[in-house]
Amino acid sequence: MQLNLMLTVLLLIAVAGKANSVAAAIGILLTARVVGLDQKIPTDFLEKTTMFWGLVLITISVLAPFITGKLQPKQILSAGLSWLGLAAFMISLVTTWLSGRGLYFMTEGGRADLLPSLILGSVISAALLKGVPVGPLISSGILYVVARLVGM
Repeated sequence: MQLNLMLTVLLLIAVAGKANSVAAAIGILLTARVVGLDQKIPTDFLEKTTMFWGLVLITISVLAPFITGKLQPKQILSAGLSWLGLAAFMISLVTTWLSGRGLYFMTEGGRADLLPSLILGSVISAALLKGVPVGPLISSGILYVVARLVGM
C-alpha cells in the first residue's frame, strides 16, 4: 500500500510538472500494480527488456532526420567538422559513458533505492526549470562518479 501511495505522489508531481512521459510511465506501472499484473510480469522484463526498447525508441527518434530528408550528407559533414560538432561529439562520449555507469549503479550496483530521488529531481526540473526529464540515467551516472569519489 505504501508503494502505491509513493507512486501516486510521484504521479501527481509528474502531472503537475507536465512531465508527461514520466507521468505515463508511472501511470502504467501503478495500474499494473493495482490490477495485480506486477506479480505476473517477470522482473527481468520490466527492468531490462523495457530499458532496451526504450533506448531503441529514443535512438529512432534522434536518427529519424536521417531518413526523412531533413539532414543531407553535406550538412552532416559540415556540422560534424565544426567546433560545435566536435564539442557535441566529445560531450556525447562523456554523457553516454555516464549513462552506462548510471544504469550499472541503479541495477547491478544495487542502488535502485535512489531512483525516486532521481525521478523527483527530473520532474521538479521539468516543472520549474523547463527541463526535459530524460536524464535519470545520466544523473545516476554522475551520482555513480560522485559515490566512487567519496569512496562508496
